Amino acid sequence: MTEQAPPIPVPRAPADNVPGITDDILRAVEVLEDQLEQVLGPRPVPPRPILRNVNAVVAEQMTTGDHVADAVAATMGSWRFIAIQSALLLVWVILNIVGWIKHWDRYPFILLNLALSFQAAYSAPIIMMSQNRLAQKDRIMAEEDYRVNHVAEDEIRAIIAHLERQDQILLHILARLDRLPRGGVGPAPVFRPPAATGSAAGPAA
Repeated sequence: MTEQAPPIPVPRAPADNVPGITDDILRAVEVLEDQLEQVLGPRPVPPRPILRNVNAVVAEQMTTGDHVADAVAATMGSWRFIAIQSALLLVWVILNIVGWIKHWDRYPFILLNLALSFQAAYSAPIIMMSQNRLAQKDRIMAEEDYRVNHVAEDEIRAIIAHLERQDQILLHILARLDRLPRGGVGPAPVFRPPAATGSAAGPAA
């Protein structure tokens, strides 16, 4: 069902402040406005959009695995992780070269290469999980932007239609007022809608 907009109050100046505008003319304008509303129909109102916070929507859809993937990606993608890992590798290499404790991983450090291979094998898919979630967030954000732009376009069209409607009402009111005698008015005029091409004329005035 089309939502009807509330009537817009039209401010009217007192009759003694505007020369030539009498109470009878103002009453005739009110009757004419009511007739115009009946002929033109209610003013359509665009639906109000329900704005969504993309971050909140994504946070509701996140699982425990998503939180773990984000934590791992944030940790491994930092200078702190690089510094700690570099320090551990340096200590590992020095201890095995000098042999203070025992050469548990002699050159060419096969055990170290195996450990780094395991790290790369597990860290890469986890980081890809985090990247996929970010890509999904970008898609949701793009859809939300499209929806907001679509609603804004509908509202702009409704504003333009409302302005055109007001122009039509004002033109008919001015045309009726020009026909009124200056000393007073008789019965309230009946609005005659403009005849469309190929259609019958409206009710006679």
